[in-house]
Amino acid sequence: MNNWHGQKERGVGTWKLKFLSGVYRILGRPALEFILRPIVFFIWCFATEIRWASNNFRSVLSSFLLGKGKNPIKFSSYQHMLFYAEALVDKFAAFSGGALPITITDNDSWKHFSEIVSKNQGCFFICSHHGNIEALPAITHNKKSSFNKCIHAFMRVSQSPVFHDFIEKNTNATQVVIHATENIGISTGIEISNLLEMGNIVMMAGDRLNSSKSGISVKILGKTCRLPSGVFKLAKFTGVPAFFVSCIKKNKHYVFEIKEGIGSANELAMQFAKFLEQKIVEAPINWANFYDFFQNQDEFSWSTLSELY
Repeated sequence: MNNWHGQKERGVGTWKLKFLSGVYRILGRPALEFILRPIVFFIWCFATEIRWASNNFRSVLSSFLLGKGKNPIKFSSYQHMLFYAEALVDKFAAFSGGALPITITDNDSWKHFSEIVSKNQGCFFICSHHGNIEALPAITHNKKSSFNKCIHAFMRVSQSPVFHDFIEKNTNATQVVIHATENIGISTGIEISNLLEMGNIVMMAGDRLNSSKSGISVKILGKTCRLPSGVFKLAKFTGVPAFFVSCIKKNKHYVFEIKEGIGSANELAMQFAKFLEQKIVEAPINWANFYDFFQNQDEFSWSTLSELY
């Protein structure tokens, strides 16, 4: 079973994304969702590793829930993949400047974040591959939102170059800017510091490891997992407020929530793991890590950035 960075885009090509995007723009959401079903079924028939990963996740989660006296989950691997594919429709809507039904969880962390925005200060977002974080630009259309900051997302683009190229060409540059992390180094740390000083948001995923020799062990769903130490060290090093972010879909409606993390890099990782676990239990089908997440994964490296700590 491959690690996530060993997987490549499946069933994706530039012309296919353009076709699906065109269907969405011309015929609307119902037509695109109708077309997606046979496409997903075809992919599902041959995607043995993805089916295994979905089944493994559901097994781990069901055991965890049973241990808590709760009912196990009941969706199939096909339903899981279809939900993931239908999130693509929401990405099209968000990228094109459309509105999505989205509710903001008005907690203390959101209030603090709103204060930061009002003062034109920067902050650090730590996201996960649970939910649909790409729907975040649509939150600017929420009348109750003060969210008008540009998000600078640092991510590994070589693993899915077609999709990331599509995002860059179809997303408003004042809302989201993507930065590749393949050649991350000291200059990247300087770039991040400059972005934060200008009042921007820097965002990185806290749930995926790359090839390296360091990581932070945490418990998620009763299983020992390792999270990328570099992300949490960098969040701490910047000195700006760090927030865990979640954008999950429940009953065709998105719920956006942030929670502020406090403490050392290790403490941030532990808090993030707890936050992620809560979101998984709340909306399991939003899980999008289609690989053996609960194995002893290869770990994440930030190369020469370690010299900053």
